[in-house]
Parts: sequence; C-alpha cells; structure tokens
Amino acid sequence: MVPAIDLTQRLTVDWVRDCFPGLDELCTVTHVDEEGIAAWRCVVPEGRRHEVAWRVAVGIAARRLALVPDLFFDWFGSATRCIDGVVPEARLALMKAYGLLVDVGTPTEPANDIRFFGLLAESVLEELLWTVDHGLGRPVVVEGHDWSALDHGGDKLAIYVGDTGPAFRLWESKALSSTVRTATAVVAEAAGQLEVNAAAYIGRFAVTVSRTIDDQTLAAFVAQMPELWANNHACAGVGIGVTTHDVPETQTCFAQLDAHFGLPNSRKSGHLTLLGPLDSFKKSLCEVLWKGVGLWTAP
Repeated sequence: MVPAIDLTQRLTVDWVRDCFPGLDELCTVTHVDEEGIAAWRCVVPEGRRHEVAWRVAVGIAARRLALVPDLFFDWFGSATRCIDGVVPEARLALMKAYGLLVDVGTPTEPANDIRFFGLLAESVLEELLWTVDHGLGRPVVVEGHDWSALDHGGDKLAIYVGDTGPAFRLWESKALSSTVRTATAVVAEAAGQLEVNAAAYIGRFAVTVSRTIDDQTLAAFVAQMPELWANNHACAGVGIGVTTHDVPETQTCFAQLDAHFGLPNSRKSGHLTLLGPLDSFKKSLCEVLWKGVGLWTAP
C-alpha cells in the first residue's frame, strides 16, 4: 500500500535506486589523481546515452514528487506506458503543481539552457554522490533539493558516517554547454564562488537538514556544521562537479583546487561527467518527463 503522503521523502527515491541501475553501473567511472586532488571521471558510453537520460529523468521525478508517492507512480506509469487506462488530467496538473517541470518547461515553452543545464548538472551529481565512493564510503544523506537550479544556496551536501565519526562535503555543481569555454575555467569559477559563499551555504544546510534527520546524534552533528567549517575541522570538506559534453583526458581541471579553500588536499574532490552531445541528451531527458504528464506522445 503506497502512503498518500511521505514526509520522509524517501520511498520514491529508494524505490528507483532499488529497481534500476545507478549511473555508476551505466557509465564508466575512473578515479584519477590530479596533482594531489582526488577526482573522478564519469563517461557515458555512446550506446547508453538514452538509457542514462531516462535514468536521470526518473530520478528527478522521484525527488520532485516524493511527498506524494502515488503521484510519482502515476507519472511513472504514464511515462513508461505500463499502466492500463489514462491518468486523469487533474492528476497530471497536480504533478506540475508539485514542481515537476521547473527548469524543464514544456514542449512549447521549454526552459532556457542556463536553467535546464543547471538542473541537469545538479541531478547528475546527486545520482553520482549516492553511488560513487568519493573516499568516504557511501553517504547517509545527500541534500540539495532546491526548486530551481538558479536558487541561491549550496548545490549538494553529502554526509558520511565512518569509523572516525561523521563527516560532510559541500559540493558545487556546474554545467558546461559551451564548446569554447574550458572545464578548467568552469572549475575556477566554481571554486571562487564556493570560497566566498561556503559558510553561508553550510549555515543554510544546517538549518534545513538538521530538522529532517531522525537520528538525533546525526542531526546534532549537522547543526554544528557551521562551527566545524569555521574551525577547519577535519570532518569538513568540499567538492566541485562539472557536467559537460567532452573534455580531453589530458586536461586536469581540478588540480587548481590545491590553491583554494585553505584545506588539506585530502578534503577536496572533483567530479567530471561527460554526457556526449548535450542537445540530444536534453531532448531525451525532457521527453521522458513530458511523457509522464501527457505532453509528449511520440515513441
């Protein structure tokens, strides 16, 4: 029995993660050392680009409709055409009311590239944070469910619990859709932005995340993150993720993080995701989301 409301917002995302392969399984992920900075390179194979776009779209829907699980499953059934009957128009309208198409738009009024690719970068990073071990094991919390990719605030917060106690990483995500600009320039911009705003981002996360965690010890740790960051505690670190089309293997865009943040390099990470041609990836992802709300009827 699917609950009408899920205040934990875990049922839909856990179901997707349990039932479908993660991006770590669909892509080729390699760990590289960029002059002391641990970085991961995720390449989407050409033959799996549509499958990866489908998986990212389903993840977006699962998070945005997580409060009302049966609404997500109506969307999923409509998107995959695996349910009998037609989803009522009122239900489709409710999906949009819950923000499903924010930064996506519609076939007649699509979101602009800045908004869409910002959403794409954040969504890809979210999926990879859950499934790729960035040196601290798998996280127990990944937060950053902003309604718009352009909202002011940190992009992703990952919290880990290991043998030495809890730790957190604040991540900034960037999309690179230009064929002229380099990933190195994008990382430099992200690092500058994060250096200026990290304390404020962590403060915001401390307020919002601590009240959603049932484990009181972990919630207390989250509440203390601003102080831990200010004191340069060993549990605090940062990461920068860039999602783009292609970057030469010889380009070490994260090595420059050595000069940023005043942290040991062991507490800095980079993640580069290469999706291939972005226009076709965007088309595939949007069509999946649109199918679920009756806005796309083509195969």
